[in-house]
Amino acid sequence: MMNERPSIASVQQSIIAEFDELGNGLARYTHLVELAKTHTPSAQLHREDHLIPGCQSKAWFSCDRRNGALEFEADSDSMLIQGIIVLLLRIFNKRTALEIAEAEIFILKHPGLFGSLSPTKSNGLQAILNQFTRAGQDQIG
Repeated sequence: MMNERPSIASVQQSIIAEFDELGNGLARYTHLVELAKTHTPSAQLHREDHLIPGCQSKAWFSCDRRNGALEFEADSDSMLIQGIIVLLLRIFNKRTALEIAEAEIFILKHPGLFGSLSPTKSNGLQAILNQFTRAGQDQIG
């Protein structure tokens, strides 16, 4: 059952706690790169029609609906952004459109979590996050 999963809010809290334990920016950056190394998207994702606009590095995104839930796939040619994608997949993957549309997304507002990103990386992160949240809203409307 989908209700047995932790809520989107609790997954965000868990990620925040995970990064708070790491302390400094270098440890957090290293952790994101390590997360990126665990990510293996399908080869079909790297198509022109899956490119996310607004990212300095290349990033791809797709969404399919299966068994009432949204299944996401995303990737980037930047290890840092790919690590962040792994976190966003942890938050959003296999959720219902309603769960995503109604969720308060507060992870980006947490001080220090992604604060050391350059402005262009922050813009890219926001563009990727928008893909996830828009997919939830689009599936409802």
